[in-house]
Amino acid sequence: MKKFYITTPIFYVNDKPHIGHAYTMFLADCIARFKRIQGREVFFLTGTDEHGEKIEKTALEKSVSVEKFVDLMASSFKESWDKLGISNDYFIRTSDKNHERTVRKVLTMIYEKGDVYKGFYDGWYCISCETYLDDNELKDGKCPSCGKDVVRKKEESYFFRMSRYEDKVREWISEEGHIIPEYRKSEMLNFFKNGLKDLSITRSKLKWGVKAPFDESHTVYVWFDALLNYLSAIGYPDGGFEGYWPADVQVMGKDIARFHAVYWVAMLFALDLKPPEKMLTTNFWVVGKEKMSKSKGNTVNPLNLVERFGLDQVRYYLLKEMTLSGDASFDERGFIQTVNNDLGEELGNLLNRTMVMSEKYFNSEIPKPERQDLKEAVERTTRDFISLMNNYEVDKALKEVWVLIKQCNKYVNDKKPWSNELERPTIIYNLIESLRVISVLLEPFMPGKAVEIRKQLGVESKSLEWSASTTGKNGERFILFPKIEV
Repeated sequence: MKKFYITTPIFYVNDKPHIGHAYTMFLADCIARFKRIQGREVFFLTGTDEHGEKIEKTALEKSVSVEKFVDLMASSFKESWDKLGISNDYFIRTSDKNHERTVRKVLTMIYEKGDVYKGFYDGWYCISCETYLDDNELKDGKCPSCGKDVVRKKEESYFFRMSRYEDKVREWISEEGHIIPEYRKSEMLNFFKNGLKDLSITRSKLKWGVKAPFDESHTVYVWFDALLNYLSAIGYPDGGFEGYWPADVQVMGKDIARFHAVYWVAMLFALDLKPPEKMLTTNFWVVGKEKMSKSKGNTVNPLNLVERFGLDQVRYYLLKEMTLSGDASFDERGFIQTVNNDLGEELGNLLNRTMVMSEKYFNSEIPKPERQDLKEAVERTTRDFISLMNNYEVDKALKEVWVLIKQCNKYVNDKKPWSNELERPTIIYNLIESLRVISVLLEPFMPGKAVEIRKQLGVESKSLEWSASTTGKNGERFILFPKIEV
């Protein structure tokens, strides 16, 4: 079977990661972990984008060589993902020699195919976004994405005949199911209203980057270079990449969706390759009403949050609060309230009550039940959860689990096992088995706490199937989510 191939964007190394980056990584990591639970062989790719004018300029401002600067920043991203428990299988850097070889091979292939020609670029360019812009795309004379000043570029350039693939790209975007969420398609198709123009793919006045194989005086445009990481990481164009491509899902922020849905898909058609199966586009994290960004200085450091509140608490909050329907606002007070309520009072309390009663009434031995009271509810939740996760509706899948957790808490209150000696074994068993399945459902979201739940329960099974014969002795009891004091 083909590997399940999932990618994140490769992050630009002009500054350290913020929670927007962390959310994207948590989302992709959550999907990858879920697919592994399903038995799929997963290849999860992330990395850093290290070329371009902005990097060259930032290194100069910091009075370090560009090579040293990108090495330091790439290490910062790697260390951050390690501390955030990201389970990526490979970390690619666009300064890697293997990647640079792939870029040069691809350029040679499309050049020999007649898809590259020499011309002259005269237009606007946003250094911050590394984006070419037409007059009608400017907003008050500035970049519409970041709001920064743009510069006029006039230089010799090689162009990719992107216009040759206009119909195929538009058709792919228009087909149902490729772009998630579906409403994002209209934004992508709006890019075609004046026709798809050929893309300038080299810079004659830039030194830092991959040299064009057909003209060493030209450096490859950073977006053309960066997008090819998804192929260079799996060995393209050499043999073996077919076991990975097309990617199953590529995760990206909405601000770079058009580069993927238009530029990237056109490049793939030029190489006679299929586009990815899905592009999952995420919304922005905002503070107040402003997009969180490094340029605005309003970012939140995810490592600081994790150090103060715990890794899985941060994962849970970000994956719950961000939806496909709109931007999400980060508020520390709201974060603390959500963690204390959802994780402490609902999930944590359910586990603690169950463990206390198991210890008190059954000496921590898992009792034998007479009935499977919660089996139907657990199985229904599991079916709905799997369907939502397969459709990448991650926040909705998480909410389904919480409906079950609330139902289990209601079951305790209704059944009153502390005064119901006859049904007590059945009640405690149903709670233990429900919590076991809940821990497996939550593992993609909170991998550390999921393991801790099963340790307390004294069970190891990661099956999503309800078991009527779970046996064993509970482990040591402890508070899963200590209350965060405001």
